[in-house]
Amino acid sequence: RQRQQHQNTTQSPMGCGPSAVPRKGQGPHVGQPVVHPRVPADGTPGMPGTADAAGAAGYEYSFARASSDLNVRFYRGEVSCSEGSIQELHGWKGNYCDLEMSHAYVQWLFPNYFASMFNADSQALTPEEAVVFRSDKKIAQRYLTSYEVFLDFLGLQLYDWATGSVGRIVPGGEKRLHAALVMHPHNQLRVRRLLASLAVTGFRRYMAPLVHHLEWEITGKNRLVPLPTDVVIYEESRAGIPALKSLWGMGSCLDTWVAYVDGNEKHFIENTKAVPGDSEPSILFAGAVASAHVKGMP
Repeated sequence: RQRQQHQNTTQSPMGCGPSAVPRKGQGPHVGQPVVHPRVPADGTPGMPGTADAAGAAGYEYSFARASSDLNVRFYRGEVSCSEGSIQELHGWKGNYCDLEMSHAYVQWLFPNYFASMFNADSQALTPEEAVVFRSDKKIAQRYLTSYEVFLDFLGLQLYDWATGSVGRIVPGGEKRLHAALVMHPHNQLRVRRLLASLAVTGFRRYMAPLVHHLEWEITGKNRLVPLPTDVVIYEESRAGIPALKSLWGMGSCLDTWVAYVDGNEKHFIENTKAVPGDSEPSILFAGAVASAHVKGMP
């Protein structure tokens, strides 16, 4: 299976534009869903023509439905989703058109305990799979790469993988933030999926730094989200003025995100379905010492 790869230089920070290169087998709208019937894991026919209709014209994908370890198998590279293998999806970094237009990848990159209403081909993570995500180093490394791909899509980057400190990409991060979360507000829901996934896959320490930074981008201040003492905020990560002030207000997405990290156990359980064992940190953090500007894999 061949997929035309895009370089970061083909797209502006704003995302899809005239410079975007279509996927092989598709028209000019990269990631445009196609109309075809889907069969969810329970065997009932899916609704054709929905925004998350899986697959692109001219492509086939290997898929084992109704598997109790489907998410583990995907991360091990044993099966592919409609958009490709885990390695192929990681190749989408900087390809903002596909990351924006496709509705069939985020459930695979960030599985959690909630069944998706938008992609019936995916399956909710099981507690048994979550144990594997936390204990299998190869899966954990790939999960960290998935996180970096999605942060880049938001205009953010990891400044310290050991603590989860995040901030803007310099330069251009503010434009990506506005494009992803203001111009395309459905990505606010994707952040919720991400947070619920981080909570149970061993990367719980990443939740507060992410919401903390988004709070600053929205309000220009940090009053709602406390950070662990080892999380450093780097000056260059907040250059300029906040990019998301238009999102501030009653009932804003910030209120929703804060509920994941406000220290209220009831809020946390409602939003993540986490069980006690899910607090175990990823194998990547065994003996990890925070260090500034760590790049790449641990």
